[in-house]
Amino acid sequence: MKVIKILTSALFLVLMISCSSETSKEEKVDEKKMELFLTNMVDVNIIPAFTNFGTELSKLNTSFKTFSTETTKENLAAVKIQYVNTAISWQNTGLYEGGSATRIGPSVTTYLNRFVNVFPTDKQTVDELVGLQEKDASNYSLSSNFKIQGLPALDLLFYDNSVDVLAEFSGENKNKRIDHVNAILSKMIEKNNDVVSGWKTERASFISNTSMAANGSFNKILNAFSEYYEQKIRKAKLGGPLGKFTQGQEYPKDIEALYSKQSKKLLVAAHLAILNFYENGKTLSLKTLLKETAVKSKISGKLLSDELSGKLNAVQTKLVAIPNTDFETLVKKKDPSLNQAYTSFVTVVAMIKSEVIPAFEGQINYVDSDGD
Repeated sequence: MKVIKILTSALFLVLMISCSSETSKEEKVDEKKMELFLTNMVDVNIIPAFTNFGTELSKLNTSFKTFSTETTKENLAAVKIQYVNTAISWQNTGLYEGGSATRIGPSVTTYLNRFVNVFPTDKQTVDELVGLQEKDASNYSLSSNFKIQGLPALDLLFYDNSVDVLAEFSGENKNKRIDHVNAILSKMIEKNNDVVSGWKTERASFISNTSMAANGSFNKILNAFSEYYEQKIRKAKLGGPLGKFTQGQEYPKDIEALYSKQSKKLLVAAHLAILNFYENGKTLSLKTLLKETAVKSKISGKLLSDELSGKLNAVQTKLVAIPNTDFETLVKKKDPSLNQAYTSFVTVVAMIKSEVIPAFEGQINYVDSDGD
């Protein structure tokens, strides 16, 4: 009889622990809060970011049309100013575009980044397109043409100091140069419009998909956050040019905005967008959701939500502290501020992947070949 009582008690205890675990899991992913968070993401962050980028693209398009009609120094200066505004605006959208395994955007759209920000641009091919040599660039959707379009190609065409830009836009090959810029702008506007309309169409289904499964909206956002931070910011904008993935072989010309020398400004803007995404949800932020899990950092023992906030702000401080000299020069000179900033990135990447995503019981869906 005693054995039966002991077994019964043990079974009851197991059931209680099981129920407790289930309750704990449910509390971490409260459906109503998740829906509120996803609503905030779409209505406050995502759609406004792409809409604003579209607005800046339209301004750049208008500014360039004015310049192409009247190729003056003043009009070129206006184009350059609007180019920088547009490039900064793009930094607020990158997180929500995603890669093949982390795309959180509408299924009807092609990845916008391919048409907007593949860098470094292919200078030789662009020069052929706008020079005397003939080359067919009619199909801008071909992967072979991703490196001759978007903001990096405009960066080259508007800022290349190896030529007289004003003279090039008014010389014998001006029509090819103007046509190429118009084609680039038209493609970016077209694709961005597709993204905005796609988000509006699929808004409701995205918000209602509160499942924590791999294809759930929240898990996709966690993956997009991790991959974008790791691959598109840390690696593409900083680590790649510094040679962190090529056994120390540096590539100073592989930086973003090589010709306009706006690399630091765009990197700071991109990271600030991440910081705002994490901390400043109008109704409910990722930081708030993480805080409510009560998970503590393995590093400090403090709440993980606060630890990540501190690390992200520390990265932002290091980025702002980078000298305002162009990145190409800084990479060639091995400026220590770049390596210091990169090191601070590494800590955050590891924290997101090994602590933040597990805190929500999420799953990493993208392939990481860097070993972080």
